[in-house]
Amino acid sequence: MKPLELLLKEDIAKLGARGSIVRVRPGYARNYLLPNGLAVVANKENVKVLEAEKRRLAQQEKQIKSSFGQLAKELEDISCSIEAKANEEGVLFGSVSYAMIAEAFNELGFEVKASDIELEDKDRYPIKEGGIYNVLIKLHSDVTAKSKVWVVNKQEDEE
Repeated sequence: MKPLELLLKEDIAKLGARGSIVRVRPGYARNYLLPNGLAVVANKENVKVLEAEKRRLAQQEKQIKSSFGQLAKELEDISCSIEAKANEEGVLFGSVSYAMIAEAFNELGFEVKASDIELEDKDRYPIKEGGIYNVLIKLHSDVTAKSKVWVVNKQEDEE
């Protein structure tokens, strides 16, 4: 049978990216791509609709990047501190994880997930000593903020 030309509405692995025109077998188009709304028949009208949607999404993406850019500037201007018990040499009894760092930033009013945090010096993770550490916070695929985390010795209250 003759392959069909379809316009992809979503990115599909091993087939193509959103907005591209691909040639597929009729059964694949009829049984999977078309019923699941992943593609439409490639005609002039559908191409125009998809181009308009691409422009709208590009504008929306631009606004999202600018808002994340402002948030990145705010994060770069602040630092957080984490108190942890340590011995006299500054070695921690335990370690500081990305979850603890995310929690410290959340307490400062920033919504940060542990999966978005990475130490600038990856060889030092997990943090096992007191000191100042540079962290990279991935806010968006193109926007990363660099901030500092202070790991300080927890002072016990003596009464």
